[in-house]
Amino acid sequence: MMRSLPFNPTLKGITYEQLVDDRRTREAIILNFVVIGEAIKKIPPDSIEMSPDVPWNEFSRMRDKMVHSYFSLSITLLWATIQHDLIPLEVAAKELLKEYS
Repeated sequence: MMRSLPFNPTLKGITYEQLVDDRRTREAIILNFVVIGEAIKKIPPDSIEMSPDVPWNEFSRMRDKMVHSYFSLSITLLWATIQHDLIPLEVAAKELLKEYS
């Protein structure tokens, strides 16, 4: 059985301005990125190598920054990650879940 992933399809309709203005949504996204970053740290390296287009290490480091340096978090970086890196990560994560389920 496939477990659920912390990807939110409603992010596809959010604008940068909404991300800046809506603290609740922004904090929910950050929490999900923390969960994703922690989960990535538990993926075996050989599995990560199967999806070289996903910035695995960057997600993991972003998680660390979100947890330990919250006040220096860049909303611009968060937005860029949502726009460019989230979909490839979602595809790769779903493939990993299929492989290990």
